[in-house]
Amino acid sequence: MFRKAVPCALAALVLTPIAWTSAPATAGPRLESAATRVTERPSTPMAQIPRAGRTASYLVDLRDTSRADRLAGHKAVTAAGGRVVVAWPEIGVLVVQSRDTSFLTKIRRAKVVAAVGATRSIPVKPTAIGAGVSTSEGGRGGRERPQWNLSMVRADQAHKVTRGSRSVTVAVVDAGIDPTHPELRSAIDPAKSVGCTNGGRPDTRPAAWRATTDSHGTHVAGIVSAARNGQGVVGVAPGVRLASVKVLDEDGMIYPEYALCGIMSAARVGAKVANHSYFVDPFVFWCDDQPSQAAVKTAMRRAFAWSTRKGVVNVAAAGNSGLDLSRKSIDSESPTDATERMRRINSGCHDLPTELPNVVSVSAVDRKRVLASYSNDGLGSIDVTAPGDDVLSTVPGNKYAIESGTSMAAPHASGVVALLASRHPKAGPRQLVAMLEAQARPLPCPRGDAQCRIKGGVSSYYGHGLVDALAAVRR
Repeated sequence: MFRKAVPCALAALVLTPIAWTSAPATAGPRLESAATRVTERPSTPMAQIPRAGRTASYLVDLRDTSRADRLAGHKAVTAAGGRVVVAWPEIGVLVVQSRDTSFLTKIRRAKVVAAVGATRSIPVKPTAIGAGVSTSEGGRGGRERPQWNLSMVRADQAHKVTRGSRSVTVAVVDAGIDPTHPELRSAIDPAKSVGCTNGGRPDTRPAAWRATTDSHGTHVAGIVSAARNGQGVVGVAPGVRLASVKVLDEDGMIYPEYALCGIMSAARVGAKVANHSYFVDPFVFWCDDQPSQAAVKTAMRRAFAWSTRKGVVNVAAAGNSGLDLSRKSIDSESPTDATERMRRINSGCHDLPTELPNVVSVSAVDRKRVLASYSNDGLGSIDVTAPGDDVLSTVPGNKYAIESGTSMAAPHASGVVALLASRHPKAGPRQLVAMLEAQARPLPCPRGDAQCRIKGGVSSYYGHGLVDALAAVRR
């Protein structure tokens, strides 16, 4: 994940150019639960102040997903001076824009509304929605080179057994993918790719989902599924397909409505795995004791729960703030779309999406299998770990580059889940995550490091351990 020293919500730290509808419920690694009850000091309020004559963006959580409530919700939004930009009927969430400074006050009076919150701290450019509402730099490669990260997770050995099945699709929910890169051309499925940055409205045109200003998504995609074609690099699961799900806008931001569209769209197109190497702007941590932020969290929890029921394993980067997520108290990086300021946070404040239920959280290790200095950690917060330092992968323009971050760790785990799904096509998310964790190789705490804790065989730094591609294909 990007730290906000870099103007982007995605998650890489270093770029070094080189010279060459619902199904039966299934659970993820942490089941969805009600909002955390906060008993410690409240978090510092950071609310959006609507400006007269300027358009603001909101998420409206309805009390129910019934047709009656959905219709009533649309009417309530209109009556309060807003317009629905996107409707997600499966989870009872509306993306709304309004120029009315009293919209929040009005819509919160509606009986059909459970919660409502602003999605950003600055005005939004009005989204053109037409007649209806949408519902749901581096060098060139040369010959393949040794990749320490593939060896660490034993993907090079796993490929002798299988490279993954083309019936398995991994959605890269990110900055878009370059579909012309020779390592990725055959893997990308245009029919399953979608852009989400036009107010959170799904857009299947290639121009909406391909990489434009940022290389991050192409780099992540290469770690998952770069082809074994004798040049450049190889992905963890080079035989699986990719869906490009673009959630990063031209300003380098990933707002809640974009992320929500990404989560829902990945499930709708039938992805088996979705990789989320980002955090949701404009807050690095979203707090339960602030109604507007809590509403966004509720919408995101609903989306991941629905995605899991549809059969998707969601994998996320743990974040690059160097924090113990189980003991955090200060956020100095929010809001990301305005002037950042120090604020107090508490246990009810969470990094989205990595701390949400139904999400596999992945920390990053270096070449020595030690937690990277930038990686977030936390007992009960981290599920598994993977290589994140100096990872070579694809970038736009038929090029390759080295990047570092938990963004690079997450797609290693996504690739291993894709291999598991290839070997076990009938397995659901609960089973796939259980296998991922059971096969991970436990790592010891660094000698003399008092911050690293182990409880019940699970580490605060590494969760269940280092992901293992070879163990995955041997089952």
